[in-house]
Amino acid sequence: MAEGQTDRPLRITGILSAANDGSVGNRRWKEAGIRVRCLEIAQHLGALGPVLKLVESQNVPKRMADGSFFDADIYVIYQALEDHRRYVSALLDAGKCVVTDICDDVTGFVGVLGYAWENAQRAHGITVPTRSLAERLAARTATPIHVVPDAVEGAPRPVRLPRADGPLRLFWYGWQHKIGTLADRLPALAWLAERRPIELAIMTNMDPVNPVLRHILDSSWPGLGIRAEPWSFDAFNATMEQADIVVIPYDDSVSYSGRSPVRLVQAVWQGRVAISEDVDGYPAFARFGLMHGSVVDGIEWAVDNPAAVGRALRDARRYVAETHHPAILARFWFRALSDVHRQFKAGRDGELA
Repeated sequence: MAEGQTDRPLRITGILSAANDGSVGNRRWKEAGIRVRCLEIAQHLGALGPVLKLVESQNVPKRMADGSFFDADIYVIYQALEDHRRYVSALLDAGKCVVTDICDDVTGFVGVLGYAWENAQRAHGITVPTRSLAERLAARTATPIHVVPDAVEGAPRPVRLPRADGPLRLFWYGWQHKIGTLADRLPALAWLAERRPIELAIMTNMDPVNPVLRHILDSSWPGLGIRAEPWSFDAFNATMEQADIVVIPYDDSVSYSGRSPVRLVQAVWQGRVAISEDVDGYPAFARFGLMHGSVVDGIEWAVDNPAAVGRALRDARRYVAETHHPAILARFWFRALSDVHRQFKAGRDGELA
């Protein structure tokens, strides 16, 4: 019998956020967590045997009303900026197995992400992208936690080293609530731009533009040009194609993210060197030379050592292919969900005995 297999295929239903920039199967989905933790995995997970159904949250009420919502063995509630407590309650009342996927340390949040933590404590299992996040959550809940890393998106691109001439093109991407780290690095980047012009591209959620991002855009530094645009899949690929270096500044104040290496992993997959300051958070990547005490130190290293950068990118790309490819991670998901469902059934059978 294959790994995780039961007498019949495991029936899995994933509950996604309401459609925004796309729909199921469309990579333009705004939430990275949906793309790298569900959509990129789905076809590979289905190939392993489970029957997988993905339901957008706006369709859940009518499926609950007609009964078609309750036909799965296990339900995965993916993290979203929505309140899914009523769906979790309905599933638990129906005697269903529930898993919540948590991508941030939501234990101190109020509002929608606070609701996610409520759901996690009621669930039969929790999945997270990193071991550091698992350790944080394990100190606050007895719910079993399984680590499943984030997947890379799309096909790998050729490695390209930072250009030796012309403006140095830097790329920062992420949610606005993490952009304060970039704002703090502007004086250092401006100092670097005195020696060689820098073009900094920012891609983030821009509706609305928060005061920190507004400060960045209104800043004026000789030699440092800054532009920002909202995320889209096509724009991301185009900007990454033009980028020399991806910058990932770090600060303890945003460590609640669980230190997922998804931005670093995706940059490497796209063939671009990523410079991160989170030396402790990404131990697996330290041996590739991508961790530096400051982004300026890392940028200077990347520009001055093209041969070392080329080796680092090729080695890091090989590591990413072995640990973050969707086909590989589908087995992580299959094993985690099968384990949670097996424990759920054992507990339920024990109650009935």
